[in-house]
Amino acid sequence: TIFNDFSARDLQANEFAIGMGPTKSKDFAYGIGPWITTIDEFSDLNAIKMSVRVNGETWGEGDTSEMLWTPEELIAYVSIGDHIQPGDVIGS
Repeated sequence: TIFNDFSARDLQANEFAIGMGPTKSKDFAYGIGPWITTIDEFSDLNAIKMSVRVNGETWGEGDTSEMLWTPEELIAYVSIGDHIQPGDVIGS
């Protein structure tokens, strides 16, 4: 699926440089869709291809073998101080 966290990346670099964290660069909203694929539809979770296209032009490509953290590690981290419930979406 497509997950867009609506970050203002141009502001984010300036905020992190002065130690503020994501303040003006995040409005804590996101868009998701238009389709969601469930995990059972993949035979190999370490080779899921991804690409970013804007108006038909490819801006980035990769696959899940390049991920720094496993889904299990992400869930463990998010669950520190937050209650995770079925149906929650964790973007990475």
